[in-house]
Amino acid sequence: MKNYKLKWVDNTRLLAVLGVLSFHFYLQFGAPRPTLAQLVHTPHDVLMLPFHLGWFADFLFFAISGLGLGMSAARNRKSWTRFYVDRVSKIYIPYWTAIVLMFAYQGIASSIGTWDHLFVIPQTWQGWVKDVLLIPQDPNTAFSTHFWFLPSLLVLYLAFPFAFKMIDRFGVFGFVAVLVLACSAHRMPIDLGPFNYAFMAFAWSPSFVIGAYIGVMLVKHPEQTDRWLMRTLPLGVVCLLVGTWAVMTDGKVWLGHPLLGFGTLSVSGALGRLPWHLPKLTAISFEVYLVHMPFAGWYRHFFGFVTSPKSLIYVFFLVSVWLMGAGVHWVAGAVEARIRGVRKAAQPVSTAAAAVVQG
Repeated sequence: MKNYKLKWVDNTRLLAVLGVLSFHFYLQFGAPRPTLAQLVHTPHDVLMLPFHLGWFADFLFFAISGLGLGMSAARNRKSWTRFYVDRVSKIYIPYWTAIVLMFAYQGIASSIGTWDHLFVIPQTWQGWVKDVLLIPQDPNTAFSTHFWFLPSLLVLYLAFPFAFKMIDRFGVFGFVAVLVLACSAHRMPIDLGPFNYAFMAFAWSPSFVIGAYIGVMLVKHPEQTDRWLMRTLPLGVVCLLVGTWAVMTDGKVWLGHPLLGFGTLSVSGALGRLPWHLPKLTAISFEVYLVHMPFAGWYRHFFGFVTSPKSLIYVFFLVSVWLMGAGVHWVAGAVEARIRGVRKAAQPVSTAAAAVVQG
């Protein structure tokens, strides 16, 4: 597959982050619209739909994560151990870097008597372990509630080899089987005790599985899959509309998850194919996600006396968190480069030691 066709994947990832940032900003500075009628009540409400419906990006996040894993696994048939080391390091190193820097900021801010804190401080050592290692727990007890996405994603990472093997071996039939299992798994009346929060992550598995299937197909049949995905835009819009109704209707949420997973990927893929590409912003988008929510709350306090223009506050919010994300990305990159350097330096020693033993 030619490189230019992969630009839409980068662009889709960036749109997901922008959607989350916009939605969280609106939660702090705007009025929620809990029903479909309120979403389109006035022309202004219609214009604000990208903010109201920014929670679509949650489904897109899981779909694009599955797509990335599917493409990576299908392209590079390396051991699962190596696969997990590579993928998990891309989460933990930026995450640990972000929380260290933000705790440093919080310590300085507390020492000068600020009125706000970025993080909730765990009260037990078990809480610290769960937060630092991203072990699934009640989001209300975590450092920051918006970090719920990361433990859920790691749980789906663990389930990914099964989904990949089914899709890789049986194609569309394997995909359908895994998707049915994904849609029904979290609805099973199973009490797993301390593992219940991990099991709840499977509520997001339909979007993840849909993305994984498309990712594998983009590697196996790139041209056909890409053309097929472009033709799905009308269907994607329908899926968004029906999925939005479903997640806002009691008893229909199970239907909304796969519809919104596919719909967000189809529509954002079409937007991503437009003539634009911001790879430098995409490169730091994960770090921006990590830092944005604590500061959205802090800004709400700081700008609490300001009622307008919210557009300028929004621009300030975007620019500032992207700059902070760039800083975290730079530090995390330096840490990762240091770790790689230590590993490379250790390899010749290990090889020489093995030669001595064999000799």
